[in-house]
Amino acid sequence: MILEGKVSNKNREIQVVIGNKPLTDKELDELELFLDSELTPKECMSLEGLDGYLTAIVSGPVTIMPSEWLPVVWGDKEGPEYESMEQAKKIMGYIMSHMNSIADALMNHPHKYTQLVREWDDEYFYIEAQEWCYFYLKGMRLRKSSWTPMLSDDEYGALIMPILLLTAKKDDPDFGVALDTKEKRQRLVDELPDVVLDIYEFWQGRRMIPADKMGPLLKPKKIGRNDPCECGSGKKFKKCCGSSGKLN
Repeated sequence: MILEGKVSNKNREIQVVIGNKPLTDKELDELELFLDSELTPKECMSLEGLDGYLTAIVSGPVTIMPSEWLPVVWGDKEGPEYESMEQAKKIMGYIMSHMNSIADALMNHPHKYTQLVREWDDEYFYIEAQEWCYFYLKGMRLRKSSWTPMLSDDEYGALIMPILLLTAKKDDPDFGVALDTKEKRQRLVDELPDVVLDIYEFWQGRRMIPADKMGPLLKPKKIGRNDPCECGSGKKFKKCCGSSGKLN
C-alpha cells in the first residue's frame, strides 16, 4: 500500500510517499547513513534507536502525531539540514514507511516480526540491543502516565523488565549481574520479539480509552500469547500453535 502524506519539519510541510512494506536493505542503508551523517544533529538517533522508538510509539496506548515524536528523533528542534527537498521527501518517506511496516508486522505478521539490532563482537559488547531498548523506553516516556495500566497489571507488568535490563551496563550495581556473560545478554535479546508482541497485544482494545476506564473487563477476547493453547497441550499459545513454526 502506498499513501501520500504530509509531515511537518522546521515549520514546513513536506509531501512524502508512505508505504507499509519493509524498507529494502538499500533503503535502510541509505536511511542509516543519513542519520549518522553531518547533516543531522549529533544527538540524532541511530537506525537501531529509531527502530526501538517507533516500535514503542506504534505499540502503545495512544496515537501520537509526527509533529510531537519527530523532533525527538533528531534530538534537536532545528532538525537536519537536507541537501535538497528531494532528499527531505525521501528520508521522511523512509521514516514514515518504516513506522508503518512495524505496525503492519505487529498487527498482521507477528510470526515475522523482528527488530533492527546491531551485532557487536568484541571484548566489551556482544549482541548489544542497548540503543534499541533505550529508545523504546524514550518512546514510552512520550506518554508515560498512559502506560501505567500495563506497568501495574499483575500479568503484564513484568514485560518491560528485559528492555530495562538491556539498557544497563555490565557493571551496573543493580542490573549488571543479568548482563555479565554473552549467554545472559543473548537470552534477553532473544526475548525481545515476544516481549514487544505481548506489549502490543496488551494495548489492543485499550487504545484511546481513558486510563480510569481501563481494566480487566476490557482485555481482548482473542487468545493471548501467554494464554493456555486451545489445542490442550498445556503450553502457552505463543510456545505452541502460536509459534512462528506453526503460524501461516
